[in-house]
Amino acid sequence: MEVKDPSPRHQVVAIDPEFRSLEIIRRLLSSYQQIDVVAAFQNPQEALGFVAQYPPDLIFIDVDLPDMTGFELMEQVRSLTPYTLVVITSFISDHAVEALRNRAFDYLMKPLDARDVGKVIRQLRYMRTSKSFMQGGWQNKGNRQITFHTKDGILFMHPSDIIYCQADGNYSHIYMTEANHFLLSKNLGTIEYFLKPHGFVRISRSALVNAHYLWRIHKRQGFCELKNGEDHFRLKISRERIQHFLREA
Repeated sequence: MEVKDPSPRHQVVAIDPEFRSLEIIRRLLSSYQQIDVVAAFQNPQEALGFVAQYPPDLIFIDVDLPDMTGFELMEQVRSLTPYTLVVITSFISDHAVEALRNRAFDYLMKPLDARDVGKVIRQLRYMRTSKSFMQGGWQNKGNRQITFHTKDGILFMHPSDIIYCQADGNYSHIYMTEANHFLLSKNLGTIEYFLKPHGFVRISRSALVNAHYLWRIHKRQGFCELKNGEDHFRLKISRERIQHFLREA
């Protein structure tokens, strides 16, 4: 008797001007049972027509496309299907910070390898199947709010209103605009899975920040500054993350 995997299937689209790159994506994803590469395009306009009719869970978009950049295409995709996750790919690292600020789900260097693609798929699966942390957020495609379940009820908030998150054991502090602060009974790693597509980046083991508010990194002193209007926040940043930003800036 055949036993089918009960976990949900995830649809993926790939967009790249190079046929060989599309074939590499297909090959790397073929080993995942619950991943379907439903379409691959070299022409971004053709891709948009398909995505508008059949919104996928995940799209791989190359930075260098005919007639537009990968970031321009990403914005058009979001206008059609806001909760489709976008991975930007490139042969160079120059666009990594831009990808972060534009809330790409991830930025992968080409040629793609199995390890990096595997990490993306694991994150995708976690986000699409976790019901205990967020319910309704990914299904409610007409509402950009996300939903946090707490012991006292439910919090509804826009990711853009979150400035940073800080770990406190198995809990996380959420610091928001308008001086709002909430404590969630979820660890920072869980929260990162859901906020990463919205432009959040881990700066240390204990802090996750919204890149939109990132203002300055002090290399020697080992801290970064976030700015929201007249409010400033200073957080420690790991040496590893400093080196990452220096490489990608």
